[in-house]
Amino acid sequence: MKPPIRTSLTITNAFPLQRALALFTALAVIALLLTACGGEEPGLPPSDSSSAAGSVPPVAAASSDPTAAPASAPSQPSAPATGSAPSEPVKVVAGNVVLADLVRQVGKDLVQVDTLVAAGADAHTWQSTPRDSVRIAEADLVVSNGAGFSSQVESLIDNATSADAVRVIASEGLEPQELVELPFPEADHHEEEEHELELAGRLLIGDGETGALSIIDLETGEVRQDAFDLGSRAGRIYPTKSGRFAVAVSSDANAVNIVDGGMYLEEHGDHEDLVERDVSTLGIDLSGDRPVHLYVGGEWASVFYDGSGDIVLLNEHELEEEGASYEPIVLNAGPHHGAAVPLADDLFAVTIQHPDFAQSPDDYRRPIGAEIWDLEGNSLYRAEGCPDLHGDAGNGHMAVFGCTGGALMVEAHDGEYEHAFISPPAGSPDDFRLTSVWGYNGLDHFFALGSAVGLYVVDPEEGGMEQLIAASEDLRPIQVALSHDGELLVVIMSDGEVRLYEAHDLDLLASSSDALGDEIDPSFWARPHVATAPGRIFITDSAAGEVIALESHDLEEAGHWEVAGKPTKIAFVGVLSGEEHAEEGHDHREGDPHFWQNPRMVVHYVNQITNGLVEADPANAAAYLDNAAGYIEELEALDAYIVDALASVPAERRVMVTFHDAFGYFGERYDVEVQAFVGAHAEDVSPDDIANVLELVEHRGLPAVFAEPQFSGDALGQVARDTGIQVGIIRSLPDDEYPDYISMMRSNADQLAQMLR
Repeated sequence: MKPPIRTSLTITNAFPLQRALALFTALAVIALLLTACGGEEPGLPPSDSSSAAGSVPPVAAASSDPTAAPASAPSQPSAPATGSAPSEPVKVVAGNVVLADLVRQVGKDLVQVDTLVAAGADAHTWQSTPRDSVRIAEADLVVSNGAGFSSQVESLIDNATSADAVRVIASEGLEPQELVELPFPEADHHEEEEHELELAGRLLIGDGETGALSIIDLETGEVRQDAFDLGSRAGRIYPTKSGRFAVAVSSDANAVNIVDGGMYLEEHGDHEDLVERDVSTLGIDLSGDRPVHLYVGGEWASVFYDGSGDIVLLNEHELEEEGASYEPIVLNAGPHHGAAVPLADDLFAVTIQHPDFAQSPDDYRRPIGAEIWDLEGNSLYRAEGCPDLHGDAGNGHMAVFGCTGGALMVEAHDGEYEHAFISPPAGSPDDFRLTSVWGYNGLDHFFALGSAVGLYVVDPEEGGMEQLIAASEDLRPIQVALSHDGELLVVIMSDGEVRLYEAHDLDLLASSSDALGDEIDPSFWARPHVATAPGRIFITDSAAGEVIALESHDLEEAGHWEVAGKPTKIAFVGVLSGEEHAEEGHDHREGDPHFWQNPRMVVHYVNQITNGLVEADPANAAAYLDNAAGYIEELEALDAYIVDALASVPAERRVMVTFHDAFGYFGERYDVEVQAFVGAHAEDVSPDDIANVLELVEHRGLPAVFAEPQFSGDALGQVARDTGIQVGIIRSLPDDEYPDYISMMRSNADQLAQMLR
């Protein structure tokens, strides 16, 4: 067993405030009596300066002994229990459904609660929407769990919370214990890491001559030739940030298709399941007058229609929620050969139509600069002076455009805007022109290509650029791509050589002269194109009619597939797992954040929330204190219920084997040994993993293994039937069936008692 959980809670200015409230109430009664008798109303004494404004005594402090019963609430001040209803409820944003339930228990009809990670969603992979930022910015009180439960939630709250709002971290003052895990021998648990890398995803291959879109399934190796017809050759195919969707632009057909890759992680409570469906198109009508430039930023993708000047803005998170019914935002910048680059804070760098375009569209189709726009199409800043603008990229707060004679940078940061023109190195040719640009969020510099001048590194912070690869008559860089995580730069030369650079330090990591066929076609519609995924680089070779896979660390070949026609444009759609995905879940270095699995720790949560509500709405302090005391009595009853429910389980059977490392505090409180398959919340649990867990349970002679609803599928049920082991269902977070904390915990206790007897 782990050592007892240590708790630390400081009670500040409790008794002076109680005395002040009691005195206030007594004087108010005397005042009423005097008024009724015709006497003058006495003045109130000054407030007790030793009592901090908005500070209230915690309703009950969590004991440092997790085996003790919850402490009783202290006596309450003699004030009306219901409080004086405010003109409108206190606006509260809670990080997850447990916190939202606790806020409602303490605040009742005095609060209006919005939940970030809703019931059934997964905090580990949760992604915010612009509406979430708005809710947080407008909130009076923001409550999060802390302790590394969800870095995404905490980061959004840190950035979006108003300076006037009250911030509560429910677990503050509690010291996390280590996460529990199953005692697998390391070789058994990690032996699959020695096998060949397996990617959960597909490759979408656009033909350079026809509208055919072929699909390569990376798990099976199957190639579905000409699976879809895009209407014309693919001008652009880019995956969205998560890898779930791809956007394919077919300029000649005036069509834009959104493709659902069919392989993604679906949120279920406190876990995620791998979904595998057929690739499909969403059927959203995005036809328009010559769509050309497509750009994918963070949560936004943009398509610019040259013929009309329309800009279609696609929000990936809203697209996931609404599917085929999604209606994108459409703005208009006037017809020209333009682009729109998504920036942070729902801003966009939009190109400016040449002032003489209407006079001669063919001669003046290229823009002259860029403006910063918001989602309503308002121009916030204007920067001209970019002749023959073509090529665009962003890194979140700035965008860079290729120009004749250099590059234009426009920047939006904290409501301030600026721009600069960056000239090429001394000695560059007079006709110097950059036509393609690449950037990535978090990367301070950009990469820009001019077919006649080579590949350059553009550094807006330093205000200069330098040549990375020169262009000559015989050899020139013809294709460039940044990896999905922005760490690698892939360059293809006109002779078929592939070069791999470290994107930040620009070190040459590897090169290969034989990765592609003996002859490649460097022309625009046939040259090789690149897609990346964790551990892999994929390149099309239209001359050889194939797609090759290279290892991302040394460019060694990892596979190849024959594809009919002229395979050119390529995108990876699927699960972008690995380090960047794991960082979105729990930070295990902080320990176990699931304090609410012990009702005693929930008393601490209630104290924190009560203090926050009183600070946000001091006029109703007595109501919050009274509500909190009543709810703590319910927690006392819950604690006694769980103790009674488990009393019939023999000591040798008080072992809880789960597929989620969330129940350590429950075991600590109720003398139940907990072992968990720690990896379950960060990746899909395979049938082999399930078999290993059940084998351990069978070896120890335990009657059951416990899973959450998302692990109660066919694979788990079949293996359990084969071994004769029961599968119990428990929950780490409320869901639709058990929507509040107390009913969820009672259900868990009932299930454990039933299965372990």
